[in-house]
Amino acid sequence: MSHAQAVESLPPLLANQPCDVRNLAHSDRDALIVSMVKVDGQWQIVSRYGADRWELTGRTTNRKISESTIDFKLVPESFRTSMKGIMYRYLRRGRRGKNVQEQVHSANFSMVPCRSSGT
Repeated sequence: MSHAQAVESLPPLLANQPCDVRNLAHSDRDALIVSMVKVDGQWQIVSRYGADRWELTGRTTNRKISESTIDFKLVPESFRTSMKGIMYRYLRRGRRGKNVQEQVHSANFSMVPCRSSGT
């Protein structure tokens, strides 16, 4: 699947979000969708940026919950904002110099490709 096909297969709410949280108002940042799942043909939001716990989708369901969640309450409060920004950007873009589609297969969760390749 090409990058363009991957972006097009996403629900518009998720596909049209920014690739990182820099320069976003606090309320806009907290409203960002981190993960969604399709239930009976309808997309449902699973996690938003503002939540302390993100449930990641795209894995088999026969795994421990701890393998598909990020609990930011375990991160010291002084680092929480930065860690959320880092994880959101990683989920959206992957590592620098790597194709998101290549990384999806090696990650423990689904990465969501960005519509643009800018920073």
